[in-house]
Amino acid sequence: MPISAKSVLLPIGVHPTTHASPPIIIDKKHRHQSQLIGFSASGDTLFSGGFKRGRLHGTWMSWYHPSQLCDSGRLVRNVPDGEWKSWYNNGKPRSIRTYNAYLMHRIKDEIPRRGGKATFFAVTDIAKSDPSYAWLLLTPTYSYVTLAVNAANPQIIAPRNIEDRVEQNVLKGLHPYLPPFTECLHHGLYMNFYPNGNMKDSGYYTNGLREGVWEEWINQGDMRSTGAYHRGVKQDTWKYYSASGRLVGLKTYNKRGREIASKRIGAQSALSSAERASLE
Repeated sequence: MPISAKSVLLPIGVHPTTHASPPIIIDKKHRHQSQLIGFSASGDTLFSGGFKRGRLHGTWMSWYHPSQLCDSGRLVRNVPDGEWKSWYNNGKPRSIRTYNAYLMHRIKDEIPRRGGKATFFAVTDIAKSDPSYAWLLLTPTYSYVTLAVNAANPQIIAPRNIEDRVEQNVLKGLHPYLPPFTECLHHGLYMNFYPNGNMKDSGYYTNGLREGVWEEWINQGDMRSTGAYHRGVKQDTWKYYSASGRLVGLKTYNKRGREIASKRIGAQSALSSAERASLE
């Protein structure tokens, strides 16, 4: 359900909205905290979120229509904390993320002091050689762009105000999901789903980086690959499977995540082009 120009929405923080909209409806709870509710021209609720001292704070929910959620979670001063879920417009689950707002602020404080002798987070160590990538790990950009399907250009910078984000999320069709926050730290369960509800991939993050066993599936529900991460890089032996579930290859990685061995299983001519590409 497209959002009309009469929609009532609030920009994130101090970023001004690009839409001409009437005053924002705010139901005040007390002096320093309010509840923000955005409505469509027809009167349907498009989103509901806590708001405290100029930032999103508290439970957040948005809807495609009154009976179908688009996303839900909790924010602490514009930063997600705990489990965050999103759904496709057909009602199927789209993604599950787990965040930690407290740890994100600790890492943000430590990165500028990365030259010191003692560091507590792997992201800080990454910042010593690649600060741009380290800061990227504290945004949702790399996390959700993998869900883009038929997107005109997933590299386009995501809109920063809530109106544009909610509008893109609730449009018909499959688009990259745009969360209502621009900073985050993954810490815990991480799952993606295909539009038909089948699992796409799953694993865990620790302090912003992938850690432990990771599994990926093709759309039909069969395993595509499985292996382990440590501090965000692939480790040990990864297994790769064909669409029929047949093991077609192995790759081995050292502690730095560099590939040190690769083995194809079965005749190369028997592998499909997609299977061969997965091993490149």
